[in-house]
Amino acid sequence: MKILILGGYGTFGGRLARVLLNYPSITLLIAGRSFSKANEFCQQLDPDRAIPLAFSRDENIELVLKKHQVQLLVDASGPFQAYGDDPYQLARQCIAAGINYLDFADGAEFAQGIKELDTLARAANVWALSGVSSFPVLTAAVVRRMMKDSGLQPQKVLAGIAPSPYAGFGLNVVKAIALYAGRKIPIVNHGKICSAHALTQTLRRTVSVPGQLPLNHRLFALVEVPDLLVLKTEHPGLQDVWVGAAPVPELLLRCLVLMAWAVRWRLLPPLAFAAPLFHAAINLFRWGEHRGGMFVEVHWQSSGGASHYSSWHMLAEADDGPYIPCLAIEAIVSRQLAGKIIDAGARAATNDVELEEYESLFAQRSITTGMRSQNQGHGLYQQILGEAWARLPIPIQQLHENQASMILQGQAKVMRGKGLLSRCLARLAGFPGEGKAVALVVEIERTSKKERWTRDFGGHRFSSELSAGQGHHEHLLTEKIAGLSFDIALVLQEQSLNWHIRSWRWGKFRLPLSWAPTCEAREAVHQGIYTFNVKLSHTLCGLLVAYQGTLNLPSKSPD
Repeated sequence: MKILILGGYGTFGGRLARVLLNYPSITLLIAGRSFSKANEFCQQLDPDRAIPLAFSRDENIELVLKKHQVQLLVDASGPFQAYGDDPYQLARQCIAAGINYLDFADGAEFAQGIKELDTLARAANVWALSGVSSFPVLTAAVVRRMMKDSGLQPQKVLAGIAPSPYAGFGLNVVKAIALYAGRKIPIVNHGKICSAHALTQTLRRTVSVPGQLPLNHRLFALVEVPDLLVLKTEHPGLQDVWVGAAPVPELLLRCLVLMAWAVRWRLLPPLAFAAPLFHAAINLFRWGEHRGGMFVEVHWQSSGGASHYSSWHMLAEADDGPYIPCLAIEAIVSRQLAGKIIDAGARAATNDVELEEYESLFAQRSITTGMRSQNQGHGLYQQILGEAWARLPIPIQQLHENQASMILQGQAKVMRGKGLLSRCLARLAGFPGEGKAVALVVEIERTSKKERWTRDFGGHRFSSELSAGQGHHEHLLTEKIAGLSFDIALVLQEQSLNWHIRSWRWGKFRLPLSWAPTCEAREAVHQGIYTFNVKLSHTLCGLLVAYQGTLNLPSKSPD
């Protein structure tokens, strides 16, 4: 199969080329304005299967397609918002040549409007699919899955992408954002297609796959993507659709939001002039975790009128995140290689990839996904862990499930740091003294929103209060001890439950995470017995306290 990628040595086109060359039967034409850049990129890929081609979208492409016997053209150039008075010239020429067409379009009106070529495409028995990227293809697939699971029609869809700071943004992507920043874009609001000013609306969310280490709480700003129109077409009952992006560092996003407001109020001209500056800044000022993610939140209304919501989360580690926009095209190409029929016609690709196909591709990379839903009647840990709760060993579930207060007995080994500062801090926090076989009594007092754990190590008692994190700390467990609050991620790993500190506070004042003590805490099961292993240390003084041992859980009565 021979595929021409226009903009094939750019950011998105280059990533797609690397993905498609994993299929031995595919040969690529890497096309762009510069033959030297195309040739250099092909040499880096595979000179035998990647062929450079100098080509401009303004040229007559029918001759090129027929000369090279191209079977599929992918437009990865953009920005699609600046394609002028005849935005579908390329797609129309592909249809005339009897060649299938795909694009990465992020413009809502562009992706929606390609349906004007539907009659031509059907007559030529080819398909022309627009917006073949995470938005709207992955979003729509998630919404369909959630509809199937709930049996309800969606009322509101909120979605956002949180890229890794090291993902790398192409200049054309930045140009597209600069073009629409502060300007009117189509959006669904209160059931109607109306307009909003791009990047001037924001919200905060935490991308948190159940049982995985979440991303830090992110600020998302409204961006233009096809979802803002095409989801309404697929689900006429939708009342609201909102999609945002959360690049980091947040300071850069806040500056862009401020400039978007200035454009809206005509204090600045359109920001296209500043695109090279934005591009340089985004790719220069980057720090933090090399991880990215995405969320889709769907709000429903039951037949009884009750409102509730569910959310889907995705996390991508290291360099796998930037390839996610390519996976919709990979799924379609893979289907075509397998001889499966793709319906002829021109349309936004909202219905052309299912979540099962995405999940199959995710499994080949370091990408995890999971669902969360409202579960106010469940225990504290089950609220935070979501669907990962079911994967916990039974004794850990038994300890943390929603039930009345309980008193447990066990045994522990306690170790303390030897330094003066370590001993002073441990005493201030109320930690127990050393002992090798210390009798342990744990009293758990539960209310609807909180748990108080009082640990008695051979007569030495200390307590902490546990609750579900709110706001900036959503999907985290908050533990208050000795006047400090620690926000903890609960991570399920190899049948154990591990604690990771994500932030800490003194009262309402957030403290630098680099100043926090190091916490290594794990709950596990050994030969059917619940075990715990906790170690607290600090860079200034070394070990504060470490305790490990077992707890005897009450026998669970048969159903």
